[in-house]
Amino acid sequence: MFSIVNILGIDYGERYIGLAVKTDEGIFPLDPIDSKTANRIEVLRKVVDDYNISKIVIGIPLGNEEGEKNVKNFSNLLKRELNIDCVMYDESMTSAFSEEKIKLYSSNSKNIKTKVHSISAYLILKSFLNLE
Repeated sequence: MFSIVNILGIDYGERYIGLAVKTDEGIFPLDPIDSKTANRIEVLRKVVDDYNISKIVIGIPLGNEEGEKNVKNFSNLLKRELNIDCVMYDESMTSAFSEEKIKLYSSNSKNIKTKVHSISAYLILKSFLNLE
C-alpha cells in the first residue's frame, strides 16, 4: 500500500516562524509562531504530533552567513528535540514574493508581517516537493 509522507515546511525567523503542512489533502499554510509569546519547540512538537509529520523542510537563506548559521542551529535543535529528519532548502526570494502577494489580497498591513512567513513556508515546501 502507498503511504503518504506528511511534511512540515518552515520559514525560520527570529520573531516569527512560518509553517506550512503537506498531507494527503494537499499543502496549506498554518498560523505562524510568534517566538515572543509562544514556546516554539512545544508548538512545533504539537504540529508534528497533530499532523503525523515525518520530515521537516526548513528554508535556508543561502548567501546570508548569519541567516544560514541561525537556520542550521535551529535545524539541529529540531533534530535533537523532536527526533525528526530535517532538510534545508534554498528559500531565495520566498519572503519578498510572499509579501508582494499578500499586499494584493490584504487591506490590513498589520497582518502582512505575520502572514508572510507562513506563505513563505508554503512556497518553500511546494518548491521542495516539485524537485523531489
